[in-house]
Amino acid sequence: MKEFTDDQIEYFEKHVRPILVGKCVECHGPDAQEAGLRLDSRGGVLRGMDGHPAAVAGDPTKSVLINVVKYDGKVQMPPDGKLPP
Repeated sequence: MKEFTDDQIEYFEKHVRPILVGKCVECHGPDAQEAGLRLDSRGGVLRGMDGHPAAVAGDPTKSVLINVVKYDGKVQMPPDGKLPP
């Protein structure tokens, strides 16, 4: 497993985890995995759906998760509205 810098961990904890917990984990967490996707662990994100990772480390343009929260394409999440910038 890749080691992360303190700055990377701090950024994730301040900016990413709150979004995942507040907007994603209810439908893609330990109690429900809609579309077979689980976002409450790094492993779940990397497993993604149907063998395709939800996020690609180091390449956000290839990360399906990034595209769906940006409302780019057919699938748009969260379903109740686009996240603020």
